[in-house]
Parts: sequence; C-alpha cells; structure tokens
Amino acid sequence: MNSYMHSPPQSPSTPTYSAIEEVLAELDPSTYSKILRQISLPIESLICPKKRSRKGNIPRPQNSFVIYRRDFMAKVKSKYGHELSSNLPFVSTKAAKWWSSENSEVKNTYQIIADLARKVHIRIYPDYVFKPKKRANKYPIKDLFFENIPSQLQVNQSTPPSNSNNNENYSQPLPSINHLLSIADDNNYDRRMCRSFRGPY
Repeated sequence: MNSYMHSPPQSPSTPTYSAIEEVLAELDPSTYSKILRQISLPIESLICPKKRSRKGNIPRPQNSFVIYRRDFMAKVKSKYGHELSSNLPFVSTKAAKWWSSENSEVKNTYQIIADLARKVHIRIYPDYVFKPKKRANKYPIKDLFFENIPSQLQVNQSTPPSNSNNNENYSQPLPSINHLLSIADDNNYDRRMCRSFRGPY
C-alpha cells in the first residue's frame, strides 16, 4: 500500500469518522468550497491521519506540504496512471518543485487543510507528544582533531618521564590551538571536519 495514501474511514461509527465529521462541521461554507476547488482527493481522506505503526507508534500530524504531495500524487495518477504515480522519489521531487512555485493562495489553502488534519489528529491521538530522534555523530570531534596531530606532540604513555624532566615539562607552556591547527593537514582536516558538522539535510 502506498505510504502517502491514507484510507478514509469506512464506517460512521468509528472514532476517526466521528472526529473528521466534527472538524468539518466547524468549517465555514466558503472555506469548504475553496478547499474543494483546489484538491483532487476527498477532503475526508486528506485530513485522515495514518494508523499506528506495527510498533504501536503514533504517526506525526501532517503538515501542508505532506498533504499537498498526497494530492499531487493523486493528480499524477489520474493523468499519467499508477506506474508513474507509484514512483515515490519522482513524485516527491516533482511535488517539491511545484510546491515552491505555488502562489500564497494555494499554499494557504493547503495550510488550512493541514490545520484541519491537526485537529483530527488531536481528537484521535490526544496523548501524542512529538519526540525527535537524536542522530549519533559518526565523526567525533576529538577523534578527528587528535588523529591529525603529529606523533611528536602526542603523549607517549608507554614511557613515563623521569622525575628530572617533570619540572621542565610542567614549566613549558602547552602549544596553542592555532599552532596545533597549523601543523595538521589543513585540506584533510577541513574536509573531514566539515563533513562531521554537516547536518542531515
């Protein structure tokens, strides 16, 4: 089943159907007509949230672009068939380009739909709390830094210094951070550090 398509509730007795009906009943007729002129899928389908995952996790509320993309997919399917509309990377890329070129009125319409979807989501999942997942840093800063320092500046733990040299070592100032950076391989360091700080987007 397509992950972007949400099945509307089938039975009027279900809590989801009741929540959708309650939210739509609060909508004024002019706004409702404006929405219907813009969308291809039924409004009930667009504002219906996804079901819980197999692990029992509550789905996130849909934003305006997610709803736009689902409706865009329906338009592609209607015009070009299922084979093209089922190509999710293609549809997502094209939907993003079209979304960026849409005027404020169109985006505002889908934002209204997203607000309706959020209200339905609250009614169905009142205990939902968004918990973002933390991504581990694949390139720890300290490892990237110290692996580029020449061996003569690293502490040789296998051979402890004699007592006579201890005072001399303590009296000497530590090398500055600028000095450490200058002796490292600049190109390799910059490239890997930038990759380390690169975000997920």
